[in-house]
Amino acid sequence: MILDEIATGLVLGIIYGGMSSIVIMLISIAFRYFTGEQFSSIMGIIIGLGIVGISGGLLAILDQPTVGGGVQILAASLIIALGVKYGDRMAVKMPKQGISLYKMFSRAKKKGSIIVKMPSENLIRNLAGKPRVMDSLKKELSGKEFTFPSGLPIENLVERVRRQLMTDWGLGDVEVELNEEGEVTYLAVADREQSISETIDFGYVALPLEYDVAPSEVAPRDIVRIRLEDDTYIHRAEVKGIDREYRTITIIVEEGLLEKYEGKRAKQIIALPTYRPAPLVKDIMTASVKTITVDEDVQSAVKLMNKFKIGDVVVVEEKRPIGIVTDRDVLERIAETGLIPKSIKIKDVMSTPPITIEPNGTIEEAIELMKSKKVKKLLVVDDEELVGIVTIKDFLRIGKIVS
Repeated sequence: MILDEIATGLVLGIIYGGMSSIVIMLISIAFRYFTGEQFSSIMGIIIGLGIVGISGGLLAILDQPTVGGGVQILAASLIIALGVKYGDRMAVKMPKQGISLYKMFSRAKKKGSIIVKMPSENLIRNLAGKPRVMDSLKKELSGKEFTFPSGLPIENLVERVRRQLMTDWGLGDVEVELNEEGEVTYLAVADREQSISETIDFGYVALPLEYDVAPSEVAPRDIVRIRLEDDTYIHRAEVKGIDREYRTITIIVEEGLLEKYEGKRAKQIIALPTYRPAPLVKDIMTASVKTITVDEDVQSAVKLMNKFKIGDVVVVEEKRPIGIVTDRDVLERIAETGLIPKSIKIKDVMSTPPITIEPNGTIEEAIELMKSKKVKKLLVVDDEELVGIVTIKDFLRIGKIVS
């Protein structure tokens, strides 16, 4: 009798759960598609059971619990949860480009949202001591934009960015820093840990070697040269793992070389460079430049600087930069002379002509230009149109020192 009741409850749970899971799957797709967040499985189960309760009488079952009713609820809940998961996966794979409904929705919510743009692939770093992310994934991630609700505290926004990168992009760990405007100032990533056999190509083996000396930050996916105890070399090998406590490094070698190197000790591990294209000016510049027209007064420039907590504004004429006004210009040319800022036009205090560079200029070219012109900022101009600004702080951020 009880078995019949369980079987009946299971069948009814599958039927009613399947019916409500269709609705829940659509809700999950829409939620992920328009918000970028994963729909809660618990919320989906609550809504789904509510739908089944209306059409299938589960509310009555809850009033008078039975074994069959419990099985029915459990089966329905599991199917609804699967609907939430499947809907979320479908939404992640759906292209958003060219869909007018998405664009209309995006425009409507821009005022209440903040867009976080990922940096260029050259500025996405690897987390030291953790599995390295492949360059192809960094390239795919480069320039991607994520939309979040505006007004979030920076620490909450950072955590959301981190969670989305780990959830949607399959990363194992993420360190990210944002400034007050939501711009990424630092991003370091690591791949997920995998079983070693999954990552070894046919014809190769993972060979552990005890070692004496190794670089402090050598990590999986580094390319190394190894000097063995008999002063012979393994000229090039990929690192799969390193155990610093037991001073053991695991490398990938051809299977035919296993007998040659097995049981030997490494005297020294030498890290070799991997080719990465040097970042260009466009990769490190700040694109959101605050501008002012030549006929406005100095007080307007000061208000703009105070509002956005910046030290300069660019003077433009039909998108073409013709000068720059810095906080130092205001202090030297107005405050010391006792002039009233509102009565002075921008054109009377701006520094002109501005020193400019093209977006595809190299970092070295930008540094040399700063040194020769004795300036700390360069305006980035493409076909005479202002597209960004680059400062000494940008060079320090990527490890370039400007004397």
